[in-house]
Amino acid sequence: MLEDMIAYNHQLIQAGVLVAAGQLAPPDTAQRVYAEKGRIKTQEGQALAGDTQIGGYYLIDVLGEPEATGWAAKCPAALFGSIEVRQVAYSPM
Repeated sequence: MLEDMIAYNHQLIQAGVLVAAGQLAPPDTAQRVYAEKGRIKTQEGQALAGDTQIGGYYLIDVLGEPEATGWAAKCPAALFGSIEVRQVAYSPM
Protein backbone atom coordinates (compact mmCIF):
# COMPACT_ATOMS: atom_id res chain seq x y z
CA MET A 1 0.00 0.00 0.00
CA LEU A 2 2.80 2.41 0.86
CA GLU A 3 4.39 1.95 -2.56
CA ASP A 4 1.01 2.53 -4.23
CA MET A 5 0.45 5.73 -2.24
CA ILE A 6 3.94 7.00 -3.12
CA ALA A 7 3.26 6.30 -6.79
CA TYR A 8 -0.07 8.16 -6.51
CA ASN A 9 1.69 11.14 -4.92
CA HIS A 10 4.17 11.19 -7.82
CA GLN A 11 1.29 11.12 -10.32
CA LEU A 12 -0.28 14.17 -8.67
CA ILE A 13 3.07 16.00 -8.68
CA GLN A 14 3.84 15.09 -12.31
CA ALA A 15 0.38 16.28 -13.37
CA GLY A 16 1.06 19.60 -11.64
CA VAL A 17 -2.15 19.49 -9.58
CA LEU A 18 -0.84 18.84 -6.06
CA VAL A 19 -0.96 21.92 -3.83
CA ALA A 20 -0.56 20.25 -0.42
CA ALA A 21 -0.94 16.88 1.29
CA GLY A 22 -0.57 15.61 4.79
CA GLN A 23 -1.10 12.71 7.12
CA LEU A 24 -2.95 13.18 10.38
CA ALA A 25 -2.05 11.62 13.71
CA PRO A 26 -4.32 8.79 14.96
CA PRO A 27 -7.73 9.82 16.31
CA ASP A 28 -6.85 8.80 19.87
CA THR A 29 -4.38 11.72 19.92
CA ALA A 30 -7.11 14.26 19.10
CA GLN A 31 -8.32 17.06 21.33
CA ARG A 32 -11.99 17.91 20.95
CA VAL A 33 -12.85 21.55 21.64
CA TYR A 34 -16.52 22.39 22.08
CA ALA A 35 -18.96 24.65 23.89
CA GLU A 36 -21.21 23.44 26.67
CA LYS A 37 -23.56 25.79 28.50
CA GLY A 38 -21.62 28.80 27.25
CA ARG A 39 -18.21 27.51 28.37
CA ILE A 40 -15.42 26.17 26.18
CA LYS A 41 -14.35 22.65 27.08
CA THR A 42 -11.80 20.18 25.80
CA GLN A 43 -11.83 16.42 25.71
CA GLU A 44 -8.95 14.06 24.94
CA GLY A 45 -9.39 11.21 22.52
CA GLN A 46 -11.24 10.63 19.31
CA ALA A 47 -12.83 13.88 18.22
CA LEU A 48 -15.19 12.39 15.66
CA ALA A 49 -18.30 10.39 16.49
CA GLY A 50 -18.92 6.94 15.07
CA ASP A 51 -16.56 5.09 12.79
CA THR A 52 -15.42 8.14 10.84
CA GLN A 53 -11.67 8.55 10.71
CA ILE A 54 -9.73 11.08 8.67
CA GLY A 55 -6.22 9.81 7.98
CA GLY A 56 -4.98 12.65 5.81
CA TYR A 57 -5.79 15.06 3.05
CA TYR A 58 -4.84 16.16 -0.45
CA LEU A 59 -5.37 19.69 -1.70
CA ILE A 60 -5.33 19.67 -5.48
CA ASP A 61 -5.87 22.43 -8.02
CA VAL A 62 -8.10 21.14 -10.83
CA LEU A 63 -10.73 22.62 -13.15
CA GLY A 64 -13.77 21.04 -11.55
CA GLU A 65 -15.51 18.19 -9.79
CA PRO A 66 -15.14 15.59 -12.57
CA GLU A 67 -11.35 15.96 -12.51
CA ALA A 68 -11.25 16.01 -8.69
CA THR A 69 -13.33 12.85 -8.38
CA GLY A 70 -11.21 11.26 -11.10
CA TRP A 71 -8.09 11.83 -9.02
CA ALA A 72 -9.87 10.55 -5.90
CA ALA A 73 -10.82 7.37 -7.76
CA LYS A 74 -7.14 6.77 -8.56
CA CYS A 75 -6.12 6.99 -4.89
CA PRO A 76 -5.18 3.55 -3.51
CA ALA A 77 -6.96 4.38 -0.23
CA ALA A 78 -10.27 4.27 -2.13
CA LEU A 79 -9.85 0.48 -2.33
CA PHE A 80 -10.47 0.04 1.42
CA GLY A 81 -12.15 3.26 2.55
CA SER A 82 -13.95 6.25 1.18
CA ILE A 83 -12.60 9.54 -0.07
CA GLU A 84 -14.56 12.72 0.36
CA VAL A 85 -14.15 15.38 -2.33
CA ARG A 86 -14.95 18.99 -1.45
CA GLN A 87 -14.29 22.40 -2.87
CA VAL A 88 -12.31 24.87 -0.80
CA ALA A 89 -14.76 27.53 0.29
CA TYR A 90 -13.44 30.99 -0.50
CA SER A 91 -13.47 33.24 2.50
CA PRO A 92 -11.65 36.57 2.34
CA MET A 93 -9.85 37.36 5.56
